[in-house]
Amino acid sequence: MTHTAPCPIYGACGGCTLQHLDWDAYHAHKTAHLVAPLEAAGIPLETMAPLHILKGPLRRRAVLKATRVGRDVHIGFYAPKSHQVVDMPTCLVLRPSLVALLAPLRQLLTPFLRPKKQMHIALLDTDQGVDVAFVDKDLPPLTLDDRERLTAFAHAQNLARLRWGEDPLLVQRVPHLNFAGVRVAADALAFAQASDEADAFLTQTVLDHVLEGTQTALDLFCGRGLFTFALLQKVKKVKACDSDVHAVGALKVAARPFLTRVTPTVQDLFRAPIQARDMNVDLVLLDPPRAGAPAQVKEIAKALPKRVIYISCNPVSFSKDAGHLLRAGYSVRFLQGLDQFLWSNHLELIAVFDV
Repeated sequence: MTHTAPCPIYGACGGCTLQHLDWDAYHAHKTAHLVAPLEAAGIPLETMAPLHILKGPLRRRAVLKATRVGRDVHIGFYAPKSHQVVDMPTCLVLRPSLVALLAPLRQLLTPFLRPKKQMHIALLDTDQGVDVAFVDKDLPPLTLDDRERLTAFAHAQNLARLRWGEDPLLVQRVPHLNFAGVRVAADALAFAQASDEADAFLTQTVLDHVLEGTQTALDLFCGRGLFTFALLQKVKKVKACDSDVHAVGALKVAARPFLTRVTPTVQDLFRAPIQARDMNVDLVLLDPPRAGAPAQVKEIAKALPKRVIYISCNPVSFSKDAGHLLRAGYSVRFLQGLDQFLWSNHLELIAVFDV
């Protein structure tokens, strides 16, 4: 069934395309969107739990677009199938702390945006305040007056940090995210899950499926260590790997109290996956980007660790990777869908495999 979408710019904005569905229809649509590629790939669904939906204004991060239209600055997301920026008076999925910045940002950016030019604004809300970064390939150089205007804005909005491209104009407090009680340096320009609630659900689901007696684990595509630090609650030693030098650097700093238990490693798992002969661990956890991890999964299928936990943001690429594990003798122990991007077609999937 459909109903009146609650957002005043629904249809114009391309951010939330499913607001017209009531909750029953929405749940059915998202579940079908998750199940279809899994069924097509022949993945058993008997162990699938009901889809978990995170509702409300929870999103702590966003990359907004800004453009000049006449004398006005429009800030928001693109229209569907377009690069036209739809001015966003409010947003029902962003945290109020981010929505509160929209009007001040419009006023701030008026002298910085030339007509028809666009700029990206990366936002991340943390316990220390909002981290804001203005990003574009040809940001105009700043005069002294520009710098004073921008830093005054950062003070007035009590931002944690403000950057103009690579230029850190003001750092009042270094932004951090909390991963299983560990403070890890955060960055609006880097990957993080969409909300604290997503962090909590994902990590608890992972911990619920770590076998008793697990001694060693690989955390692949580890980012800044969301799962690394959670795993320490049940695993003695974790090797954490990612190609992002800055992310692994932040993880390494945060892991100093666990020097004998955490091994952070920079490694491109697409071009140089960890080989089966080097995978003598009890548990492999991987959380790859949308493309999946075919090269790495083939090595996992050779090594045959007792349990594999796969977190995916793309059911299609996941289905292809899961096929390698199933053909190697793994069975699906558990499946769980997570909808952390409300009213969109995006989905996460947590899968547990045993051999």
